[in-house]
Amino acid sequence: MRYFVWALSGILFTAHASAGTFTLIDLGDLPGGNDFSYARGVNDNGEAVGYSSTTQDSQFGVYWPSGGSMTSLGDLADGENTSDAYAISNNGHIVGRGTNANGSRAVMWQQGSPIQDLGALAGGNGTSIADDVNDSGQAVGYSSTGDGDRAFLWDQATGMVNLGTLDGDRRSQAHGINNLGQVVGRSTGSRHQAVIWDASGDISTLGFVDGSVTFSTANAINDKGQVVGAKTTGTGNRAYFYEPGKQVVDIGDFAGGLDSSSAEAINENGQVVGLSWADDGYRAFLWDETNGLQDLNDLVDDSNGWVLRRAYDINNSGVIVGAAQRPDSTFRAFMLVPDEDTGTPSGPAPVPLPASGVLIFASLMGVMALKRSRSTNA
Repeated sequence: MRYFVWALSGILFTAHASAGTFTLIDLGDLPGGNDFSYARGVNDNGEAVGYSSTTQDSQFGVYWPSGGSMTSLGDLADGENTSDAYAISNNGHIVGRGTNANGSRAVMWQQGSPIQDLGALAGGNGTSIADDVNDSGQAVGYSSTGDGDRAFLWDQATGMVNLGTLDGDRRSQAHGINNLGQVVGRSTGSRHQAVIWDASGDISTLGFVDGSVTFSTANAINDKGQVVGAKTTGTGNRAYFYEPGKQVVDIGDFAGGLDSSSAEAINENGQVVGLSWADDGYRAFLWDETNGLQDLNDLVDDSNGWVLRRAYDINNSGVIVGAAQRPDSTFRAFMLVPDEDTGTPSGPAPVPLPASGVLIFASLMGVMALKRSRSTNA
């Protein structure tokens, strides 16, 4: 078990405009790396997780407490000094991947406890990845087996359980779980198909998956059973919003791009975030049924030249995390806080950007421990 303490320089770029705009917070990166970090998950307490480089060849999962400093989560004791954190529950469970002698390994971090190796399914090469976790501490992801990757559900009582595939398929992956125990992901045979496992473990395709859909995957599900992901039809690869019993909604994509988008997360208010190709590459988006598809770059007045490229998660207060490209082409983790949001925790304490444009830095110290990495056999 390795322990790390780092200082974070927080930077705030202020959005001054009307309702619907955001304050952009630079979440920083770990010292000694190549100026690279991503934020992948945020909970309703304003706590965020992701990963940051530590050297040219390694990266660690990181944790940003609400109003505090970035902490490296470390790796398994026998690992390769590489880890990633992908999701955090409202009760502080963090999941992702660490490494051991076999390679990538699904792990869980909890404050006050050592990093926990979640194991791997039998028959494979011992690799696994945890993609999401709910407030009960149930984790989902995928693990190698003798027949390729299989989706799993893990909890403290039963350990890792193989969720199986659709009849005739060989592989599956689980990417999201809600607080009702419903799991979404994809099953793969002759094509990838978006699927849902109910709380008893029964699997079925999502209602819109038919012969016209050549590829589909489900990335997230909220407690209302609303699902988002990506699907491919004759119109291209598109982000979608699906509610059982209703027609699937094509979220669309930005003009001038490659006719491609993907929805990564959804909150309980039906707000969806993801990425879409545009004429200058992919850009982060926000979508809901009222406002439609919006470029998040248009909702931040003062971005200091950053381009918000990927939005990975959104909490129930509308706080968004992701990764932005800076003018020097490096990628940095960001958090967007709605300007009208004043009543909930909003994440790491930022340092204001003065009117002169000169950046003020504040070192914020914090402590914690843990670790992860991301690939298994196909």
